[in-house]
Amino acid sequence: MRSIYFILFFCFIAIEDGSAQPYKTVDSIKTAIKGHDKKDSTRLNLFLKLAKTTDSDSEGVKAAEEAVNLAKALNLKSKLGEAYILQAANTLELGNDSLALSLLNEALIIFQSLKDNIWHGKVYTGLARVFQSRDQYYKAIEYNQKALELYEINNNHELIGRANLDLGVCYYWLSDYSRTNQYYLSAKEHYENAGMLREQAILLSNLGQIESKLKKYNSAIAYYRSAMSVQNNIKDST
Repeated sequence: MRSIYFILFFCFIAIEDGSAQPYKTVDSIKTAIKGHDKKDSTRLNLFLKLAKTTDSDSEGVKAAEEAVNLAKALNLKSKLGEAYILQAANTLELGNDSLALSLLNEALIIFQSLKDNIWHGKVYTGLARVFQSRDQYYKAIEYNQKALELYEINNNHELIGRANLDLGVCYYWLSDYSRTNQYYLSAKEHYENAGMLREQAILLSNLGQIESKLKKYNSAIAYYRSAMSVQNNIKDST
């Protein structure tokens, strides 16, 4: 998969994401793996990159499994935890939430022992999405809040933005549009600080949808126009 963050976005505009480029990247990663037989950290990192980048969840699972085996052989705990997270993300996409939960619990043990706030937070993000897939939104919110607290320690705007977006999505499904708005606005602020234009455009579109549900149509139109403006900036920069 391209990202372990398989968040549900509500988009009303077409956003260019350069989707052809990842396929070239996947092919180049596979070529690099074939050309590097030595079972070392370089090969391990290539499998991690493939698990993160591929659009094929089954391929992502296999790449992550290879990374798990290599990380164990090389005794690289942090890489092993990362591989578990990626394996869990792809496994969840294939519908096996129980296995995903088990893999994330393995990763949690690793990153708690390493006292790594960012990766510890990413495990909580993964756990939140497992419970979100089960429609257990309050449990998902609990883990998203834990992730947010850890990301805030490192002031990582990208991950803080994603955690706020995840929280907004959970509250959306609970029909709490006021809180959805609150978290979306916070996510937008952090994406702006991180310079993430595509994510900003998606957030603005999401905000437009929420305003429509609240029957604030003028505000909704303003958000959609802002989203299209950011989208045009993305096209101009490519």
